[in-house]
Amino acid sequence: MRIRSELGGLAIAGALALAQTGCGQAEGEQRPQWLVSVSTDAAIPQFGDRLLLEVLQADGTPACPGCRRLLGVAADWPVTFGIVPPEQHGRLLVRARLYRTAMAGADGLPRTARVIDAAGWLPDTPSSVSLALAMRCFGEAVELASKTTCQPSDGSRDDFPMLSPDTRQLEPGSWEYSKPAPCSGDVPDDMECVVGGAFLLGAPNPSFLFQSSSSGDDLYEDLTVEPLVVLSPFALDREEMTVARYLQLADEHGLQLPVPATAIGGEFCTYDPSSVQGSLPVNCISRDAARAACEAQGRRLPTEAEWEYAAGNGPAEDPFPWGIELDGCSHAILARGDDVNKECRASNGKTLPAGPVPVESTPDVNDFGLRNLGGSVAEWVADAHADYRDDCWAGQLLIDPRCDSSSTGYFAARGGSWPGSLRTARVTERGTVLNDRPNDAIGFRCALSAD
Repeated sequence: MRIRSELGGLAIAGALALAQTGCGQAEGEQRPQWLVSVSTDAAIPQFGDRLLLEVLQADGTPACPGCRRLLGVAADWPVTFGIVPPEQHGRLLVRARLYRTAMAGADGLPRTARVIDAAGWLPDTPSSVSLALAMRCFGEAVELASKTTCQPSDGSRDDFPMLSPDTRQLEPGSWEYSKPAPCSGDVPDDMECVVGGAFLLGAPNPSFLFQSSSSGDDLYEDLTVEPLVVLSPFALDREEMTVARYLQLADEHGLQLPVPATAIGGEFCTYDPSSVQGSLPVNCISRDAARAACEAQGRRLPTEAEWEYAAGNGPAEDPFPWGIELDGCSHAILARGDDVNKECRASNGKTLPAGPVPVESTPDVNDFGLRNLGGSVAEWVADAHADYRDDCWAGQLLIDPRCDSSSTGYFAARGGSWPGSLRTARVTERGTVLNDRPNDAIGFRCALSAD
């Protein structure tokens, strides 16, 4: 198998640096060959930065020692490669898989079905043929035993097709949900527009793979299930709800007051009736009270999917709201606990106090202009907590999802917090709270649909 295109990007060495033999030819010899063109409508590299190409026999085994190639994905599509027929061969099959580096195991091959996978038969006579990797087939694995694959035209499953020329090559980024969907109408002055788009919920940025330098904990997500989500545009409060704003709403709408700092166990609650510090993020408030405060303004709590998409800078899917830098202490109010998780309290030879700080005093601002998504207080979201394997998250494509029933008995909260570990700043981290009781590490912000 001879690769005709010159692809940049990922360099594969070791066991996957296969010799160009077996499906090749002697130097100077000219033999007919199949010319295979692989196209995709996926956004590159968001949904794939590796392309695995295989030439297989009818039973699914490699047709030759060099008939599997793993390539870094370049900007130029379609990807075209030549296959010189072996001296003796039966029916041959071409399979292509597009996936993220983060989805690869130690051998470089995908360890999850959340890839774009396609296969088809080569015609008996060498000729030019095409193979489409369509987002409509994302997560639909080729079945070698039954010889079936997802059909890019309608997403149905059918027998492997006979490959043929196709002048309708897919263009990267042409999938109907790839283009950003802007907010319609005016966004309130205290909110920021989050353009709609598609992403993988719970999956890290393809180029972001690391282990915690302090603990050695593996910071991979569980990549066996990553819902493919499409979100409509929405607006999100620029800042977390402050004590001052909440007290104003409580007075105007008769809302439940937060647990005061003077209550037993309320040392780090930010509402102090005797000395109101209005710029602190309100905490020690139940999920029901947070929802009521949003609804009093004609707003709502954001969903888990909306919160993660906004925190990760949309399609960029950054690991932290501020990007990819690991130094959380310099970016967010994190690890400032009283007893544990207090490594960020040491600063310039001084010891910072435990507890929340005024919302506008931190550098934790992301690309949408949203502040304190990585730290300060975690935030209530609209969803009950459900495992990504549960029915609530089932489906090939989820549009504006929200889980209203919990398989775990927990409610969901998102984001890092002042007493939380550095790990909690990851946008994919899922916080769970057993019940609706107030918590000094949890506050909220509100969302507004903008489609």
